[in-house]
Amino acid sequence: MIDTNNKFDRFLMAVPGILTWTMLLMPVWLGLIAPKIAAFILTYLAVYWVYMAITHGIGLVKGYKIYEKEISIDWYQKCKDLDFKNLPNKATLPTSLDNLKHFILIPTVNEGYQMLSETIETIVNSSFPIKNILLVIGVEEVGEERVKETIEKIKSEYKKDNFPQLMFFVHPKGLPGEIVGVASPNRTWAAKHAVTQLQNENEDIRNYIFTTYDSDWKIHKEFLSRIAYEYLTDEKRFNRFYETVVHLFSNNIWTVPLTSRIEANNVTLGMLSNWTSGHLFNMPKESFSCYSCALDTLVTANFWDTTLIDDTVFYWRAFTARQGDFSEKHFYIPIYGDATGGKNFLNANKNLYRQLVRWGWGSVTTVIALKAILKQANNKKATLEQKILWVYSKIERHLLMRTSAFLITVGFSVVTLVNTTFKNSSTVYGLPQVLSIILTGGLFIFIPATYVRMKLYKGSLPKKWPLWRRFIAVIEGPALMLNLLTFSFIPFLYAETRMMFGELPKTTFYTPKTR
Repeated sequence: MIDTNNKFDRFLMAVPGILTWTMLLMPVWLGLIAPKIAAFILTYLAVYWVYMAITHGIGLVKGYKIYEKEISIDWYQKCKDLDFKNLPNKATLPTSLDNLKHFILIPTVNEGYQMLSETIETIVNSSFPIKNILLVIGVEEVGEERVKETIEKIKSEYKKDNFPQLMFFVHPKGLPGEIVGVASPNRTWAAKHAVTQLQNENEDIRNYIFTTYDSDWKIHKEFLSRIAYEYLTDEKRFNRFYETVVHLFSNNIWTVPLTSRIEANNVTLGMLSNWTSGHLFNMPKESFSCYSCALDTLVTANFWDTTLIDDTVFYWRAFTARQGDFSEKHFYIPIYGDATGGKNFLNANKNLYRQLVRWGWGSVTTVIALKAILKQANNKKATLEQKILWVYSKIERHLLMRTSAFLITVGFSVVTLVNTTFKNSSTVYGLPQVLSIILTGGLFIFIPATYVRMKLYKGSLPKKWPLWRRFIAVIEGPALMLNLLTFSFIPFLYAETRMMFGELPKTTFYTPKTR
């Protein structure tokens, strides 16, 4: 939890915004006093950009190959082939595969039959035995009747032995101190009540793998079995955070505006390349919507912080609860979600912007992370190298990655504008040409990106589309550059700036589900 009245917390809240604005204004203030240093930094950012483009391109192709391999495997059969006598860490290991269970938590607001029926259908069709799956539905009070009727209708369509055990909990409206518009209060309410019910039924929660995802996500049939295999073979299963790196938006990717599709592709390709290329390997998480851990870990972390956004904040709660001995393992079995849409083009873009502002508030995780890292400063479970890399990963993601596109685009022009003497120096004549060559090389990222994107969505392009529209859909990758200067930049800057002045959101935007 962050206390805005605490001076130390207020200082940490200001750090992301101060660093971002210092970097963005660097061409002005450094251009006035040391223009050559400013030019050097801009050149470094250009080289850094190309380096990232190359490594991400390699990571995308490599990641796609791993994805192809993983989806071809019968993961439940691999689970059955495991010899439990030889599996590590017997203290946290279920006695047999029959005793291993999945606890799936889905928060809802007022979703209808079409969406929830498709989401639940993928759980029912999972390769993991349905008798070992517990489905927990958390619903906001405002949507209680609609969601309850929907769930009952869906349940009636299946035979009793072909439907998971179901728990249904209603999250009351207006509980003191809770943030509105995100799922953390809903998830906490439902998970706490479900765990209590399991304990009252004398169930051993140490036998459960916990997974949560939004109501629009559909899972691959091998998704739960893949997690189970990773969990069972992991010696530190109670100290892990499991997440797929393949988030596809195939539910509606071709029916949303280009801006929404670009942002969805940014998530898909960004996660796939980041983890595969090693940029985030074994680094603290930036989790996205769907993740898993031992149910015991969820309880030990005391669920979510109901005053803040969820997902990545939860990672750091678990990190603290496990005294810094907590890390991520990823896999490549996909999940399928909805890209942000709307009633029309303008409404869809408005929804997208407001959603990204909510994501921008995710910068609060930098504060949570710094507090957690500092708290574990003397903890010998984490090496000095790990601690340095933890801090660097936050700086790289929240500073360099978000400001590079803007600085590379306008930075050099600003330096020459504020310093006319430097504008006429010999350095200026050669540098633009050098930067142009460097950045042109970075454009090759669109070749592997386009290849992987079309492979992941193979066969999904609407057949009724005219040839020209199908062609544009294939080559729309370069529009990502515009996105980096608008939707992927402004909302995050807005949220960080407000946080810099001591604000935290009490209400955020709930993105309407459209398909």
